Amino acid sequence: MTNITNNWHQVQNDVHNHALQCGRNPEDIIILAVSKTHSTAIICEGIKADIQYFGENYAQEFRDKYAEISLLPIQQPSWHFIGHIQTNKVKYIVPFCSLIHTVDSVRLAEEIGKLSIKNNQRTSILLQINTSGELSKSGIALNDVHDIVEKIQMIDGIRIEGLMCIPAPEEENAIREEFRLLYELKNTLIQKYPQHSWHHLSMGMSSDYHIAIEEGATIIRIGTAIFGQR
Repeated sequence: MTNITNNWHQVQNDVHNHALQCGRNPEDIIILAVSKTHSTAIICEGIKADIQYFGENYAQEFRDKYAEISLLPIQQPSWHFIGHIQTNKVKYIVPFCSLIHTVDSVRLAEEIGKLSIKNNQRTSILLQINTSGELSKSGIALNDVHDIVEKIQMIDGIRIEGLMCIPAPEEENAIREEFRLLYELKNTLIQKYPQHSWHHLSMGMSSDYHIAIEEGATIIRIGTAIFGQR
């Protein structure tokens, strides 16, 4: 087996076992293989290893990889977009992506909705929340969440599926606090806006996914542990 196959099996087993230890169903957790800057050949190795979900960060890179893989005799995986998005790059993402994790403004949601309608589809999105409160971080400020949800839910062509965060690179307790905050916000939004799914919490990466599983993550974003250092 290749290193990627070995790594993938190790991550799968670790997530499975840790979920059981936390009293969770492992099937409720999607392992998203973060393939940004990795080649199409490496992604194909991952597909052969039975990885089903891949996450990309850069719009044009994602567009090009999707096009390359579409020419190969293999099935396209489920693609998620997990990077910051400029509105003029949405056209490279919407037709091909099953879930966009990083919607942090009404303007971006409007552009996604417009292009989704143009492509005769509804695009599933997560709202990125700035759980750390740092001004340099992307995401919706906690004080603005309800106002922005009120506006985004009126946009045609999109489907709100949950929340996402990228915690500040702090020590374990601070990371756990941010993940817990996102989980609690999800429960608040379920009560106030029950018409939306709010199913997903995208949080946790190679360095902190154990904490994320313990705090309710449904999608963990794993790159280095699967593909190695870039």
